[in-house]
Order: sequence, then C-alpha cells, then structure tokens
Amino acid sequence: MTAITAGAPSNNFFLDGNFSPVHEERDTEDMEVIGNIPTDLQGHFLRVGPNPVHVFSEEAYHTFDGDGMIHAMEFSDGKARYRNRFIENEGFKLEQERGDWVYKGMKSLMDPAPSRIPEGAPSSKNLANTAFAYHGGMLYALHEPSQPTVISLPELNTEGPTDFGGKLTHPFTAHPKIDKKSGEMIAYGYSFQAPFVSYSVI
Repeated sequence: MTAITAGAPSNNFFLDGNFSPVHEERDTEDMEVIGNIPTDLQGHFLRVGPNPVHVFSEEAYHTFDGDGMIHAMEFSDGKARYRNRFIENEGFKLEQERGDWVYKGMKSLMDPAPSRIPEGAPSSKNLANTAFAYHGGMLYALHEPSQPTVISLPELNTEGPTDFGGKLTHPFTAHPKIDKKSGEMIAYGYSFQAPFVSYSVI
C-alpha cells in the first residue's frame, strides 16, 4: 500500500540495488561519445522492463508486476541520444490519477483487501513490461496475458493496446516469433479457461 521510492534500499530483492526503480523520464541529447560512432549506424537500441511506481505491498511485490518502462538509445549521424518513457496504458494512468495502487499484483491476488478497480476499468493491468516485437513497421511492447501495446518511434509515445482490427479475441504472448520467409508473426496465448491455448498468425 505504498509508492516505491526510486533508489531507496529495500528488503525486496526485486526493488533493491540494480533493480531499484527509476521514476524520472529523461531526454539526453548528443551524449558524450568515447571514440567514434559510425555515421552509417542509424536506428534505436531498445530495452523494456518492470519499473514500479505504486504497489499494493512492497514485501509481496514481484518483478512481473512492475510498470513497463522503455529505455532507448538512438543513433544518427554519428551521435547518440538517450530517452526513457513509462508505458502509459489504462491501468498505469488510473494509478497515476489516484496516486496509489489500484491493482494488487500477482502475489497478492488472494489478499482480503477490497478491490480498487473502478467499474468499467480493465480487470487486470496491461503492464507491457516484458519484451518487444517489431513487425510490419510497428513496434509492440508485450506482456504475457495482455494485448500488444503499440509504441511510436522515435518519441516512445504509448499509442495503446491493439486487437489487430478486432481479430485478436484471445490471449496473446510476450514472446512471439517472426517467420523470416513469410514475414508472419506467430504467437501462442494461454488462458485459465477453455480454450486453454490459442494460436495466432499476424
């Protein structure tokens, strides 16, 4: 029932030291370069991972519950630029507006504390904190039980979840594969209810 303090020591392994969250969003232009960046190196190096802001319980927090944050290095014309952004899906925005947790997290689902999820809001939080897929000229941030989240480049803005024009009606995956011959994106999704496994080709 707390907001996590960025950089503060924690007894929870997933909130301490190297895993301590970062709460600032930054844009660093024209970073110092030791040596030279080839001028024909153009593009982005991206990583995404869990970066919690509000958690139900610091003790029970699991790294799977962290809000998604993107870290990006952009290379262009022999220069390097860094920026980071939270992935702002609906659950993240709800907690930011409240200034406290709304979703308990995977290790606290059985806790008797009453739910704070507003009527009409998603029953679970699309964290988009696990992996990226780049397909068809689109960048997707992924989270195992959730719809893919479209991210714009180079701004790293959250465009929001997609169901691919209403065609994705079942769980997706954080780990799809791209068929190099056909260009298709292939995914298996899992559910606690039948059908337990779904196969998608995008």
